[in-house]
Amino acid sequence: MSLFVGQLSHEMHTNELKGIFEEFGRLNRCELKSGSRADFAFLTFEHERDAEDALHSLNGKEFYGLKMNVEWAEEEGPDQADLKDVLSVVNMVTLLEIVLEKGTGIVVPLQEEDIATPEAHQGEGDEVIAGAQAQGNIV
Repeated sequence: MSLFVGQLSHEMHTNELKGIFEEFGRLNRCELKSGSRADFAFLTFEHERDAEDALHSLNGKEFYGLKMNVEWAEEEGPDQADLKDVLSVVNMVTLLEIVLEKGTGIVVPLQEEDIATPEAHQGEGDEVIAGAQAQGNIV
């Protein structure tokens, strides 16, 4: 059985995470992923009982100032695995809802740098939204 571990500090390294969880049993998988606010991980134990012990012991424990969130991971089917690959790319794109003259639309920034504070330059075709500036494609 697999665990999802959320609210991990960007300072946490894979080997450190493995060491914390291997105290409960042998791991078959430990994937640490970067998130915008906090990192997260997927871990698979060889034995379900070990995963259950880790979940109950480590959920809410604080590491690097963040309380780790440990829960059962949802099982992936083939379609979900493909969707996960697509979403990992989509995760890099921030969507901003804007109100256009003729209704509501969404700005899809082309790059992270296309979202700036109001102090940043405002180019042609940019939209100012709630004090932030966004450049991108309106869809």
